[in-house]
Amino acid sequence: MTYLGALVLQLNDSELCLITGKVLVGNRVKLQRWSDGSVRTAKEEHVVHIPVPDAVERLRTLLVSETHPPAYENLDGKLDLVAAAYAYTSAFSGVMPTDKLSRGIRTIDGLNNTDSSATHSTTIAPFKEDFVREAIIVEVLLSNLTVNASGKIAIWGTKVDMIRLIQVYCCTAGVRFPTKSLVLRRFDGIISFFTHKLAEPDLAFVLNNLYPLRELRVDIQEMEP
Repeated sequence: MTYLGALVLQLNDSELCLITGKVLVGNRVKLQRWSDGSVRTAKEEHVVHIPVPDAVERLRTLLVSETHPPAYENLDGKLDLVAAAYAYTSAFSGVMPTDKLSRGIRTIDGLNNTDSSATHSTTIAPFKEDFVREAIIVEVLLSNLTVNASGKIAIWGTKVDMIRLIQVYCCTAGVRFPTKSLVLRRFDGIISFFTHKLAEPDLAFVLNNLYPLRELRVDIQEMEP
């Protein structure tokens, strides 16, 4: 079983890929490659799901490897995915903000822009934005999932709060944030995936995917003025 938006590997291939769709016949999925955006299909059994923290770290490392070092001078040593994406999008556009990571958030659908002079690239390959966006969605969701006493996966907090957090993270990273409907579809797909995994004997797979991200839990209400 797979879910749309998953960061995965293909069997015998070390390149990070994104699941972008499912093929109606043949139990196959569409995979997009990070390096060039090319799309190929693969059997679901040939798709390797790696722990989400590992997948996010692989993506962060790829962003760092493609970013000119001076882009990191104003990030105060931040090494998380959002910071790496921000440096990448800023460097790509040729814009080097003089303020720190909390500045330069792009105005999208009414979100505050703290520095209108620090714009981000709109010419970054859309598929690379998709990688970052999907990684942010799954990172936020999994950091707020738990397994309750009855063995079912439950959400800590509210979906509204998590959607708002995803919007903030995407804008800070310099990528367009997803629609509410897309986020909710991803939530359903990811939760179904891990619910299915809970029914399988490999509980370690679920634990390795769900629990290392707890430090990302955020109460959005505390962020409001």
